[in-house]
Amino acid sequence: MQLKQLARVVVRFNPWQANGRSAREFLSRCQSPAATASNPDCKVECLVRLQGDPYVIVQYTNQKEERIDTGSKTVGQILAQINAVAEEMTITEMLSKAGVLGKKLESNWGVQNDVGASSKTPHE
Repeated sequence: MQLKQLARVVVRFNPWQANGRSAREFLSRCQSPAATASNPDCKVECLVRLQGDPYVIVQYTNQKEERIDTGSKTVGQILAQINAVAEEMTITEMLSKAGVLGKKLESNWGVQNDVGASSKTPHE
């Protein structure tokens, strides 16, 4: 697990309930040596919750915050949701550094898009 694009992670679950399993596993991965080495500045917190469903709150380095209800999700689904946002942030950062973010690109395919804007049109 990479914490590169994360500023803060809060994991809340009841350790005695079965639906907290994925939250516990996610917490374990966030606290692994490899994860903490990927971003030592990311704050990872665990709060015991005696009532209610488990959840994770993720604050990204761009200040966007997301709450993920984890009770019915696998740890893989939680990671996929977080990684999708983190990967988009990484791509946007790379395009910005290259100086092409938001510029129009022309191609021989006849498709013209703003760089960094997602196109929902499948390629033929």
